[in-house]
Amino acid sequence: MKRCHLFVLLLPVFILFGSCKKEKDCSGKPPAVPKGNLIRIQQGISANLANDTVKLISYDSLDRIRTVVDSIYKDTMYAYYDASGRLARIVQIEHYTSNNISYLITDSAQFTYNANGLLIQYDFTNNGQKNRYAFEYNNGVLTKNNFYLDGGSGGPLVLWRMFTYEVTGGNITDVKEYTASNSLVDETKFTYGPQLNPFKNISLFNFANKLGTGEVINYETYFNHNILTGYTNNTSTVNITNSFNDLQKPVKIVSMYDYFSGKQFDYIFTRFFTYN
Repeated sequence: MKRCHLFVLLLPVFILFGSCKKEKDCSGKPPAVPKGNLIRIQQGISANLANDTVKLISYDSLDRIRTVVDSIYKDTMYAYYDASGRLARIVQIEHYTSNNISYLITDSAQFTYNANGLLIQYDFTNNGQKNRYAFEYNNGVLTKNNFYLDGGSGGPLVLWRMFTYEVTGGNITDVKEYTASNSLVDETKFTYGPQLNPFKNISLFNFANKLGTGEVINYETYFNHNILTGYTNNTSTVNITNSFNDLQKPVKIVSMYDYFSGKQFDYIFTRFFTYN
């Protein structure tokens, strides 16, 4: 009888332990839930990562991007936010070596918003040159971007290009590029997939293509609702193939450039994305 009682007493303990393993880790904490934040970007397919560009992204306690670090060269972007939690400033410190002497180069970006929280000005520097995007809206929809620069002169900013936008379904579908004297230079048409754009937060970090993500993530990505699948302009067609994880976030993007040279594709760029 004693053995029978012992077996009965142990059985609930065993069931409780098994239940504990299934529902949590028995430390009192529930299983970690994936946040889906982008934490790594790799451009290239070399087995030697020293031949590729790898960016590592960290976040603060509010899940805002805190730093973006080049894992090879250790160039680092630091993000600063305003009282409303909007991205206000980015400072990049770049490491550069010449004749065995190390230098630090600093570039930065600043963001200005209107009373409705819309981004209206994007100022950034690149190796001493000052640049500015000035955005215009109609009923909250992006319509125009005036691009100013100083050409590295250190003088006042001057208008260099104007871009007008056609937005359909929350995505930029047509961009016309004009000179400062209002002469049409080019027109680009964009296509999108049904998946949501996961790159809005990281897109403003790619000023002067600092991330190296070019057509996949740039400042115009900030304004799009869905993920880009390609575009065509006067000089090229770019086909973009996205591969997704279970959360419908892209883990691999292949961009194939056709510059109408007669080749099937002139350039192919492959990028990989990792999330937490």
